[in-house]
Amino acid sequence: MSEHRSFIRKIAYLAAIACLLPVLFWLGQPSTGGAEGEPGLPGGRLAQLRTAEDLDQAQLGKIDPASETIKLATLGLRGVAANVLWTKANNYKMKKDWTNLSATLNQITKLQPNFVGVWQFQAWNLSYNCSAEFDDYRERYHWVIKGIDFLKEGISYNEFEPKLVRDVGKFISQKIGRADEHEQFRRLFREDDDFNASIPKDNRDNWYVGKQWYLKAEKLVDTHDDILSVGTSPLLFRSEAPMCQMNYADALEKDGVFGEKAKTQWKRAGKEWEDYGKLDIPTSEGRAIRLGELKRLDDQLKGLNGQLDKFVPGAREKLLNTKAAMLTDPQREAIATPLRARTAEQHQLAAVADELTRVTPDEVARQATGANRAKANQLLETIHDQMETIRLTKSYQGIVNFDYWRLRADVEQTDGMLDARKLVFEADKAYAEGNLPVAHDKFERGAVAWAGVLARFPELMSDRSTIDDIDDLVKHFATALDQRDELFPENFALAAFINFQVHANDKLYSIERFQEKVEKAVAAGDYQTARKHYEETLGNWQLIINDIPSLEQNSDPASVREILAAIDRYAKVLGQLKVPFPDNFVLQQFVWTQIEHDPNTRAARAAIVQGGLLANQKKLDDARAAFDQGLSLWRKVFDQYPSLIADKNIAEEVTAAISRYQELLKQQDRKLPENFILQDVLDRNTKK
Repeated sequence: MSEHRSFIRKIAYLAAIACLLPVLFWLGQPSTGGAEGEPGLPGGRLAQLRTAEDLDQAQLGKIDPASETIKLATLGLRGVAANVLWTKANNYKMKKDWTNLSATLNQITKLQPNFVGVWQFQAWNLSYNCSAEFDDYRERYHWVIKGIDFLKEGISYNEFEPKLVRDVGKFISQKIGRADEHEQFRRLFREDDDFNASIPKDNRDNWYVGKQWYLKAEKLVDTHDDILSVGTSPLLFRSEAPMCQMNYADALEKDGVFGEKAKTQWKRAGKEWEDYGKLDIPTSEGRAIRLGELKRLDDQLKGLNGQLDKFVPGAREKLLNTKAAMLTDPQREAIATPLRARTAEQHQLAAVADELTRVTPDEVARQATGANRAKANQLLETIHDQMETIRLTKSYQGIVNFDYWRLRADVEQTDGMLDARKLVFEADKAYAEGNLPVAHDKFERGAVAWAGVLARFPELMSDRSTIDDIDDLVKHFATALDQRDELFPENFALAAFINFQVHANDKLYSIERFQEKVEKAVAAGDYQTARKHYEETLGNWQLIINDIPSLEQNSDPASVREILAAIDRYAKVLGQLKVPFPDNFVLQQFVWTQIEHDPNTRAARAAIVQGGLLANQKKLDDARAAFDQGLSLWRKVFDQYPSLIADKNIAEEVTAAISRYQELLKQQDRKLPENFILQDVLDRNTKK
């Protein structure tokens, strides 16, 4: 009986399969090409749908016989096979077995040639992971190119997929242009005749070539109206090609290319960025914005607010006056203080005051009466809509730093900026070659050129990129000056820029607060508290010097004078307490640099040396006169720099000079006078 039921089930299964075969044939019959001049068969329903939706492999890209054979060999289990291979790939990745990972991913591409993720994954693996395994930058470059070639192979199977095209642009521009070894990679890319066979050598810059791939991706998106398939937001996607142009122009200058070529490329960058600002960018709020139209939007908003004010004449001024009357005295003082002169606390007070005195359109509209009330409310809706568009525009501008790059392109194409870049480049080159006179001249002229740019574009004073560029210039100039044993010239062209950075340093706020406490303590005769706050003040000055090392070499004479004045006041407080200057004075290195380059120091040393030579020649009177002059000059130095007495090296040098002077006096039956001008130095050093 059991065998009979089993036989019946088998017959039923076979009958069901037989019934389904026509259905499967109707669904899955592949299409076939016809003979020459004749149409082929359309195939089954699925084949017809693939053709209608442009999903045939022939429509997506090239057909690989090996790939098609592997698909058929899986007997419908392609998904299972792919899952097994992906599991193996993940295991190889965790083990960092790049060779087997690469082989496994290649197998997956045969099974799933239209799965974009595998092409992206493998390309990243080759260009980033495998390349990092080699020490020789030439081998690294080889694997980077191998990853890019893999992406290009993926494009051949997925001709209308913008993700892969965009990734080629990203790898060529970012990986080659931003890697630690980018200088070598960029050079190898220019020399790569195999990869760039169809590209003229003049155009073989990785940023320029990368830009062309980004433009191809844009064209694919525009042709197929499928921005969502790019893998990033439209805002960032549309910025990539013009940003490549920016980086191309910047890279030219770093390579030493200036003049008309650099200027032309910066002009092109500015034009492409302006074009980017005119594009309609969809937002998460469902409305489109244009990044370059913020000024127009602001002007329109002012016009709308002007119309609102006509419905309620004088209401805005009245509301403003009412709110202003409620401000505190410190808030009013903060608003009245010029922006550059405000302390950190005043910046905060001014920000709060601005918010407290802000008059909103809603507040103005509420003042309307009668028929004007309805008109004002209707206009208010338009104002709110405009404000929302402005808010979104500012937000999206901030994401791509739109205003900065627009300004950067404008600045970089000016003759002054081109001159500044060229002079600094030539200065660095001269310094590297050991030509200090030329380096000094170029650095100084470069600083003048930069100062001219800052005068024309003062907003760059607080720009991080500009600060970094000028910091590099100042640092390299300082190194060149140190080689010549010189400080920055008194009329250093970028002194105002350095001073601006000093006043923008958040530690200056602490210095100002401690200074206020010092003044109160001194006024009350509490010198112990004054000493404590002075030490905190000078400690913060040292922190600022750590942030801006060029201060030590007098890059900002105004700040140097301020620091020395603070030290002098500290010395007077110590004098009131009858406390010696501490040996571990926090600013001793800074003071030592000033002393070493002080004309009195050099004159004092020269006089002492002259005195020693005359003494050896037995010209005792002349020798004593030279020593008297040298020690008098040392007295001036000690008076000008009161912390010098705590400098062991200087103290030993001066004490040795005094000992030589005493020997000279002894030869003339003389002694040091009771009121010897350097007795304090002698006493302190002798005690120790």
